[in-house]
Amino acid sequence: MTLTFPFKIIQDARLGPWHFNFFICRFTSVLFYANMYTTIVFLGLISIDRYLKVVKPFGDSRMYSLTFTKILSAGVWTAATFLALPNTILTNGCPTRTNVDDCLKLKSPMGAKWHKAVIYINNGLFIVVLIALIGCYIEISKVHLQL
Repeated sequence: MTLTFPFKIIQDARLGPWHFNFFICRFTSVLFYANMYTTIVFLGLISIDRYLKVVKPFGDSRMYSLTFTKILSAGVWTAATFLALPNTILTNGCPTRTNVDDCLKLKSPMGAKWHKAVIYINNGLFIVVLIALIGCYIEISKVHLQL
């Protein structure tokens, strides 16, 4: 995610050539948002892990195994790739000086629909993780208050 910042800075400061924005739209922005939402999911999983270890410390030990953690992590990255890759592929419009500043104009009609769907999915994912975070930390705080 950090590797995308220099490209965004160059774009916002208008230091690069106009066709550089096509690269930003097609690759850098997609990578940035995919990483951001993957990070949000991992923060949610960390809160669930803390909840399980504090509130239910003697639960199912399979969830604490390294294999389960690797599979879950690979699943999160696979889902993020599945959502992000079409945004990269379907940003295939011909860049011009007039349309290069609006990434949505560089997408095919299917790309624009996919982009909209991914926004809804990511917003829903954010809300689910937010609710999980709040719930987990409320339960954790209840256990600590009892101690």
